[in-house]
Amino acid sequence: MPKLLVPTDFSKGSAAAARYAIKLAGALRLEVELLHAYQVSRPAGSLINVEEHMEVGVQEDFAVFFENLRQNTNSEVKLHKRTMKKSAVDAIRYITNLEGDEVQAVVMGTHGQSALEQIFVGSTTRKTIESISHPVLAIPPLLEHDSNVPQRVLWALDGKTNADSYGVRLVKELVGKPGGQLTFYYAGDDEESAGVQADLLAGDTPHNLYATSIAGKAQDEIADAVADTNSDLLVMTHRDRGLVASWLGGSTTASLLRSTNVPILVLKP
Repeated sequence: MPKLLVPTDFSKGSAAAARYAIKLAGALRLEVELLHAYQVSRPAGSLINVEEHMEVGVQEDFAVFFENLRQNTNSEVKLHKRTMKKSAVDAIRYITNLEGDEVQAVVMGTHGQSALEQIFVGSTTRKTIESISHPVLAIPPLLEHDSNVPQRVLWALDGKTNADSYGVRLVKELVGKPGGQLTFYYAGDDEESAGVQADLLAGDTPHNLYATSIAGKAQDEIADAVADTNSDLLVMTHRDRGLVASWLGGSTTASLLRSTNVPILVLKP
């Protein structure tokens, strides 16, 4: 059964991401698999079985986290839980490689502004984006608790997005629902080429083009476009090289997560 994969460390940030993923799964008729990855290092000469104690604690914490989600979210969405003795990135990569198309996207939360800089830009989320071909949906810390399933999507064009990307189907299904809106964002001087790319990506899905000149900081320009179009989901593409890749490696995406208050769906070509 197609599903969303949701890594969790049982924090408030990952709980918010899980609740959002469950809403999304309900709208898209998907299941949700919660993943907790952990590693154990046994101190040299220790007489205590650290691994055994840690496993017991993990299972107890996971049971409480899981039950709380089941009681406070859409009961029609099937929830599954999985633990793995790996780093979070290795566990996500293993599952997405093994299960392929069954995983529609990886949904990851952040913990706050200071942790956001460390987690999104510096470590787990960035490494996940670089390691897998699946879409990664990053949930910002300031997202409202009762946010609805996204319907108004702003897609930042990079000139090369492959129309066969995993996340394209997800975006089209979201905007195909009543009230859906798909707007492509382009900053530059070749609006005609941008329009062609937007048409290729959207296919027969109704869409608009929001075109601007390059005037200021990338994050400010995109944040303004999100506000102007009243979008509730931002789509960006990550490449090993190029403008968007440099954004992900720097501060732009982190700034967008703080300033736009909307999730960012990062696609791979």
